Amino acid sequence: MVLKSSILYNFGSNKGNEVNGWLWGQNGGANSEYNKNCYWSEEGEVTGWTDASKGGSDQTGTSIVGKPYFKDADNGDFTIGDEEWDDEPSKARIGDPRWLGVFQPEGVTAPLELMPLDGADLYAEVDDGYTRSIAPAYINVTLRPGAHYYVSQPIEVNTTINFIGDENNPAVVDLSQCNGPMLQYSSSLLPAFTMNDKGFWEEPFNVVFKNIIFSQLQNALFADNKQPYLIGYMTLDNCIVEVTTKSSSKKIFDFTGGGVVEHFTISNSTIYGKEKGTEVQLYSSQSGKKATDAGLAMQYFTVTNSTLYNIAYKKNLNSHRLSNQNWLSYTITNNVILDCGKEGQFCKGMNGGQGGTNPTWLVQYNSFMWTNAAGKLTNVEESTGDDMEAVSASYLNVYPETEITDIFTKWYSKDMYGNYSDFFRGNFTLSDYSVQKANSLGDPRWLKGDNEYTDIQGVNAEKAAEGEWYTIQGVRVNQPTKGLYIHNGKKVMVK
Repeated sequence: MVLKSSILYNFGSNKGNEVNGWLWGQNGGANSEYNKNCYWSEEGEVTGWTDASKGGSDQTGTSIVGKPYFKDADNGDFTIGDEEWDDEPSKARIGDPRWLGVFQPEGVTAPLELMPLDGADLYAEVDDGYTRSIAPAYINVTLRPGAHYYVSQPIEVNTTINFIGDENNPAVVDLSQCNGPMLQYSSSLLPAFTMNDKGFWEEPFNVVFKNIIFSQLQNALFADNKQPYLIGYMTLDNCIVEVTTKSSSKKIFDFTGGGVVEHFTISNSTIYGKEKGTEVQLYSSQSGKKATDAGLAMQYFTVTNSTLYNIAYKKNLNSHRLSNQNWLSYTITNNVILDCGKEGQFCKGMNGGQGGTNPTWLVQYNSFMWTNAAGKLTNVEESTGDDMEAVSASYLNVYPETEITDIFTKWYSKDMYGNYSDFFRGNFTLSDYSVQKANSLGDPRWLKGDNEYTDIQGVNAEKAAEGEWYTIQGVRVNQPTKGLYIHNGKKVMVK
């Protein structure tokens, strides 16, 4: 049993026996793990366990002693730290994170809220914010709908930071002037925390990029800057990242200096290299730290509902300090992946170029493609190297060799700035009759074409001769029988 950073209030049949009750009323629990929990009972001014003789007791000495003052527990509001500044659990930042109130460790001030005007330099905005708040609890940078920003030099922070744009009208952030990472952790503005016994700052931080178009990325989007930060969540959601350098020495997320991320997640996003043969890696911790160096039991990498094109071309997608470990977990689902990594080795490339049974794998419902020498798209068979957690339910193209326009209807169309050009400029709208669109794969923004599936038409089988017919899986058929098909850009039910 693992019980960490939790609050148990009036929990169990009687005070002092909370873990004994957790273990079905039995003693034992030698293999259990406890750390930084608060145990409180209203039966008396007693905290934690009084009966240390039970084998399941928390005897780590890490318990947080002090009553949690909930704001309005009777009505389901378990906020702590808003009113009682001597609330020890809120000082320790334990319990369900949604209920953590305003209390911050000594030296930490209130959150820093920024909403830059259209045309602003985001570096200057954050830097100016630090003149008002040297140690903010966290930083929210809210980007205005459809606004354009730029970054003149690397933004340096010492806490959690969230860059959030508008979901329906994302802001554009121009990175062409930035001569280093867009964002990095500071070597001079140190956090208001002590270091733990692992040599990392005691509290983990989060980095979120959401609803943003990043143009002309020439260096890293994020770098740890050789600082011992533990990033709890590194999230890229509903974003487009245009990479304009081809250099294999560059990484989009650079953890080569000593920082560690626990949850690395890309969702509903597009990342693409503007020039063919872009060798920039997605992530690297090579020569950096392992997850276990930071005391992590697992390290999670997730890519879901995203479109990746021309990244780490003929290279390993990621480089790890140690690859193919049992504390690594990979989830790759519902993506459109074209010309990324080595041909047929995207999954292994996530694991630093290795397959095997050590990591945890979930790879399903993806379209893996490669452009051959003739410029045609070919199906790619992927493998995890683990028969028990193999790649499953991959979607194939319509033909073994497919024209690019059969998959991406906007090969020549408007890019993210409204200009007409090819998808090296960032438009990956899927063809209406492609298997990828039929199964809602990739970044959702590219499913919204000019000819949406507005209905399911009915037609008799004997009248189904005109035009090409395809199954929902993208297989062409000469004469459809009863069932659901794709015909002339629409779903058709043959009766």
